[in-house]
Amino acid sequence: MKHLKRVFPNNNLEYIRNRSGELINVGHRTSAKYYRVYSKGECLRFEFEHKYRKTLNLYDHFLKTKQFHKLEQRISYEFLKQTQHLFSYSQETEKVEWLAQRLRPFQTRNSLADSGTTINIHYIQQCSMKKFQKQDLIWLFQLLAYLKLLDGYKTANLRSKFRQYKFPVREFLYFTNTTTEINQYKLEKTIEFFNSLEQNLVFKFLADKDYRMLVTIPEAYANKVQNRWIAEVWVADEVFNYFEPFLFIDHFKQKKMTIDEFSVLFHIIQKFSVTKLRKDFDIPRFFDSYSSKLNGTRKKNIKNLFLHYIKNLQQEGKIQEQVLFPLHSESNPKRLIKISDLNAERLIEPFAVFEVLQVSFVK
Repeated sequence: MKHLKRVFPNNNLEYIRNRSGELINVGHRTSAKYYRVYSKGECLRFEFEHKYRKTLNLYDHFLKTKQFHKLEQRISYEFLKQTQHLFSYSQETEKVEWLAQRLRPFQTRNSLADSGTTINIHYIQQCSMKKFQKQDLIWLFQLLAYLKLLDGYKTANLRSKFRQYKFPVREFLYFTNTTTEINQYKLEKTIEFFNSLEQNLVFKFLADKDYRMLVTIPEAYANKVQNRWIAEVWVADEVFNYFEPFLFIDHFKQKKMTIDEFSVLFHIIQKFSVTKLRKDFDIPRFFDSYSSKLNGTRKKNIKNLFLHYIKNLQQEGKIQEQVLFPLHSESNPKRLIKISDLNAERLIEPFAVFEVLQVSFVK
């Protein structure tokens, strides 16, 4: 209720508690849009009454013409649109996870930036990974983004329809980072990546088994042709019509990254790429994941990196403007802090940020 009053101060809100349970009304029963949330037994129910005349006429048309599937789609659409409008900034995320599951895949239709500057991510296993495994996983997502920009490919029907791409390895390297000079070491590492794709070593870190099977690459390698390394990759055609659940601006390709910059950004994306809207972080535990002991200066720099990327996510509209500190302490007397007021010193305790689904509904 506090959330609704803060976000919609001019709405007609009503809270009722009686023997039957709790009830929240948004709007009047006689208004064009009336929404209510109430508890019944152990269930929390969401209901929406839509009386807008133009929409009702459309429903009536679908009924008269027996277009029942279209009627069901439109009713569901209006319900999801209003629910997203009311609860997209809720911090009681456990109560609206069902909404996130239905809407999250569609946010990849809404570009955060120009084509080629974003990276689509799928659910990632929440486990420890070696640096080269993290790099290979990011390269995999960048490879899929790169292939979507290429026009020239051949198709073949194996067990299902596949696309065959051929391209210079250097062009893919320029795509992944236009500011980094391509040296022999970088080139060799990229060639190793292409030659290892067939072994499916990196795919085990994808949490969704169906998606793992979809993006499994049956054939990939790099050969030297007239002094140029050429990559050949076969990818399932279905991948190119798939809506991954997460869309990020690809900060990995914007500059040459230090080890800590890469580690922090990957950790944030790994923590972010889970089904729950609430994303929990524990930076002291992140420090423990390093193989060597970190000094105070490096720890401070890492906390500043976390703060930098969290502010980026908030500016991009990917997370809510407040951070939750679940633990009470003298250093963190306030449990909710605006990201604009946050400083690195406050990140010594576990904290959580809340994902905002970026889905555009047609009015």
